[in-house]
Amino acid sequence: MPPSGRPYFAMELVRGGPVTAWCVASNAPLEERLRLFIQICQAVQHAQDVPAF
Repeated sequence: MPPSGRPYFAMELVRGGPVTAWCVASNAPLEERLRLFIQICQAVQHAQDVPAF
């Protein structure tokens, strides 16, 4: 906990455009969009499950 007593969370910056823009530009079908959404959800879950320190 920092001296201020306010917790914070730092993440690495990932450069690039929004996933939604990629979906539109590549004309991704619904199945592909859902697979991508599941991968993103799994990545977020993993990041929250793994201790940061």
